[in-house]
Amino acid sequence: MSVAPSSQQPSESARYSLKHRALLFLSTLFLLFFFLLAFLLQSSFERSLASAMQDNLTLQVRLLLADIEVESGELSVLAVQESALNKPESHLKAYIFEGSSAAPVWMSLSAASQAESLAGIMFDRMAQGVMQGEPRFEALQDGFALAYRAVFALEEAGLITEGQALDNPLQELDVSLPYTVVVFDDGKSFRQQVAVFQRTMIVGLAVALIIFMVLLYVVLRALFSPLAKVESQLLGVESGELKAFSDDYPQELNGLTSRLNQFINSERKQRERYKNTLADLAHSFKTPISAIKASVSRQEPGRDEITLEQLARMEQIVAHQLRRGQFPSMKGQGYRADCVAVIQRLLPALKKIYSSKPIALSVSLPEHSIVAMPEDELLELLGNLLDNAFKYAEARVTIEIIGDDSPQAGSDASLAATQIAIGNDGQLFSPEQFNDALQRGKRLDEAGEGHGIGLSVAYAVTKAYGGQLLLNSPGAAGAQLHLILPKVSES
Repeated sequence: MSVAPSSQQPSESARYSLKHRALLFLSTLFLLFFFLLAFLLQSSFERSLASAMQDNLTLQVRLLLADIEVESGELSVLAVQESALNKPESHLKAYIFEGSSAAPVWMSLSAASQAESLAGIMFDRMAQGVMQGEPRFEALQDGFALAYRAVFALEEAGLITEGQALDNPLQELDVSLPYTVVVFDDGKSFRQQVAVFQRTMIVGLAVALIIFMVLLYVVLRALFSPLAKVESQLLGVESGELKAFSDDYPQELNGLTSRLNQFINSERKQRERYKNTLADLAHSFKTPISAIKASVSRQEPGRDEITLEQLARMEQIVAHQLRRGQFPSMKGQGYRADCVAVIQRLLPALKKIYSSKPIALSVSLPEHSIVAMPEDELLELLGNLLDNAFKYAEARVTIEIIGDDSPQAGSDASLAATQIAIGNDGQLFSPEQFNDALQRGKRLDEAGEGHGIGLSVAYAVTKAYGGQLLLNSPGAAGAQLHLILPKVSES
């Protein structure tokens, strides 16, 4: 099972930018507002049309009342002034009912085709129960209707008009003749006007919504432009193109950028102190190393080649540490180093250092294996990994280089990968322990010697050159690390 350090992936909701979230929220809010506005506008328009319809029907009733005459208890209607009532199949129809009789005593020509059915509906829904002098207006399923009850009174002196009847108590009249006038409109013009209004309103609101969305996007883009500027300058700081954030941000972001600048300056000063301390430490080793090397070289030639080789390695490490802080990332850059040669240089020293342990060494190496990194970095990387393998081994250490022509994930597509498997028969450790050990200062063996930075340094160097450091525990005794490095052509 191969395990790499875990990294949390952002959730789906975290991938949406603040601008898109604000745009989605405000768009939804205003879409609901436009729906509510459309509903309110249409309701108001329908109420105004219904009020106009009521006024029109009231006018028709008054005109009919003006044309009614009652002689000897018989009702007659003079020439109807409204021409629509005289047209067959007209939208306007009129009925006059006497007392509680369901049969109309008079109807307009326009109501002749629907005399029985519509007259019955008008009597049941409108004429029954209507109070004298109080008009009843209702919106029916098929239109609108208005009913009005008037009383025509007959005295000895002659006919009493409607107004006179209302001014005199009924008990003072000799005869009262109640009639109910019902005027009906089929509502066709009402529905047509509502449909026209709906189409106009929908088109108008749609255009207004589109204009609003465009304006909203422009406004949000302007409002969030400082955040885009923060992101751009942050990338510039990371790449080294900028040293700090500018100070021309809005008041809401000034605190953030100023504190980021303080943090950047603090980190820069701390890194400079580390760099100077490392340079001073490396420089302080140069003189004694040179002296030891001169002393050993004056001895008999060939007497202590391993000592001379280790002194040379120490010189390389000192030179490497002096320039180590000068690069942030060194992927590619034309570096070449032979893994086989570096391993062959390290093994004699490790055998001598751990000569007190009966370690059986199993090595499977090709003739050459060229990777894309400097030799001193590869020497430090493999030195840390092999030293750990020898240190924690019981009796066996295995080293194998596996060539792989497939491009490595996350590396340049033109580069293949070289896998170096380093294992031993020491104590097993879990993937969680391995991830902990990759952190600087963390140790798998708290009782042993060392500072707990070897594995973390190896991991950092591997990442700097686009490689991977994985744990592979096949179930047998011990553990195995797989080091995957970008490979270049041996030619």
